[in-house]
Amino acid sequence: MASIITRLKRPKSERSSIVYQIRDGRAVDIVIPAGISVKTSHWNTDKKYIMSADSNSISKNATLKADEKRAFQVYLDARSNGVQLTSKGIQEAMKAKAVEVLEDEQKEALQDADDVIAQIQHFIETPNTHSESYMRGAYQLKQHLSRFLQLKGIHTLPFNDLTLFFLESYNAYLETNDSDYYVYKGRMYLKQPLKSATRSKHFEFLSKIAKNVLGRGFVINSAVFDYNVTEVNDPKRKLQWQEIKALLAVDVKPHEQLAKNLFIFMLFSGMRISATQGLRNADIADGFIHWINTKSNKLPTIKTTINDYTAEIIRQYKSKTGLLYPYLSQSKINVHIKTIAERAGIERPKEITCHTARHSYNQLLKTLGVDLTIREMELGHTNQNINESTYSEEDELARQHLIISLIEDVDEILAKRSHKTRSKFAD
Repeated sequence: MASIITRLKRPKSERSSIVYQIRDGRAVDIVIPAGISVKTSHWNTDKKYIMSADSNSISKNATLKADEKRAFQVYLDARSNGVQLTSKGIQEAMKAKAVEVLEDEQKEALQDADDVIAQIQHFIETPNTHSESYMRGAYQLKQHLSRFLQLKGIHTLPFNDLTLFFLESYNAYLETNDSDYYVYKGRMYLKQPLKSATRSKHFEFLSKIAKNVLGRGFVINSAVFDYNVTEVNDPKRKLQWQEIKALLAVDVKPHEQLAKNLFIFMLFSGMRISATQGLRNADIADGFIHWINTKSNKLPTIKTTINDYTAEIIRQYKSKTGLLYPYLSQSKINVHIKTIAERAGIERPKEITCHTARHSYNQLLKTLGVDLTIREMELGHTNQNINESTYSEEDELARQHLIISLIEDVDEILAKRSHKTRSKFAD
């Protein structure tokens, strides 16, 4: 019975080339060079593979395995046809067979490249440096588009079929699609009703993927590049002081407590959720919260004043080392805070998100009469008129004292202002 083994040509030397040896137990004994040489110490004789830490060893082992199978198949085919092949004959036949396989793989790859869904899936699976939310967006695009194609009875969607009519139909579907759940990397996410910003992201993904597969032998309809949805940002939702007080007073369930605390912390610090999630215990010092401002090169680090409200929440979580707060995703905070706001009797609770807290802090400081320069230093906004050389430590301490006193007396300040306004109109 014929068999094939992969072995070293000179197993006792320091370095040897690898060969395939075909035997049938009788007259046949053919040795075929693999075209790969290795250190003898890197070759596993029992398992027939390269153990080197070399980054190419994986691809070399894959080549050895594929070529061994190909060489043996060539030999068996020749024998069944009554043809006797030499080592050189098998090598030539292997090359011809490899070309056939490559052509088939290229044809298959070309078909996959032309399919929009296959390309989106390839984008999701390919290792990359994109953020988790960006990849989740691509996954959401695939989910929505797959559902749309299913409803339309379309099994595959080539890029050339992304006509203006199709994209307009898909856009209409996105506008009217209800909330739903989907699973990404083993976690369940809520599909929010799609707004124009999300739709814009979908068409941006389609355009990027289409550009990546250009030049692979098929035409991409220009509509996918030309079509776009104008992003319209909703008016920034801000909570007024009475709404903030209602939120502070409302009782929450145990599983909602962390979300409420994080939101209140952001509400009285103006910090972004990403910065809040990354805070470490060591970042709380000298009466300030020291945080990294990833949105600005001009102000890379920010000092935000600790007031009565943020101090209380910090006390609940502060330890010696590590992150200040347990991790809770932005999507979960948004879901919980909407529920809490609704329970507190706040109007339009569905419009409230993590970023509402940042806008509300700015609005509160503005209402208390804090000027623009101080507000921008507190929130980490870039102001062309401010730099570290003109903003001294004394200014910082003055800002700290001002913020603490205003937040501490906010009820009294706003009550006096309200009374003064009423008196003015009464006169």
